[in-house]
Amino acid sequence: MMQLIALEAQNRLRAERPVVLVVTRKKCAAAERAVRAFSIAADALEIDAVAMDADSPDNATFLDDHGVSHVPECLLFARGVVLERSAGARDDVDATRVLAAALRKRRP
Repeated sequence: MMQLIALEAQNRLRAERPVVLVVTRKKCAAAERAVRAFSIAADALEIDAVAMDADSPDNATFLDDHGVSHVPECLLFARGVVLERSAGARDDVDATRVLAAALRKRRP
C-alpha cells in the first residue's frame, strides 16, 4: 500500500475511482493489520488503497478536517466524499464486507 502525505492524498481522493485511506502509525500492530486487511480488500474490489501516517505534521490539518480521531481509521472516498469510515477490520474478509456495503449504498 502506497504511503501518501496530505497533498498527494487530496488529489488521489478526488478521483472517479474509489479510494480507501488507512490512517496509520509506526509500530502500531492494529494499524499494520488494518493496512494488510484493507489492501487485500481493495484489490478484491478493484479500488485503490493508500495509507497516511498520523504522526506526520504534514498530515495534521487533513486528518483534522476529516475528523480522524484514532488509529487505525479507514475512510472510503469517492470523488472526494467520505462514503464510509471504520476503526479497522478483524481481517480481509471483514474489510471487504465493509467496503462492498459502502460501495453498494453509493450506487443508484
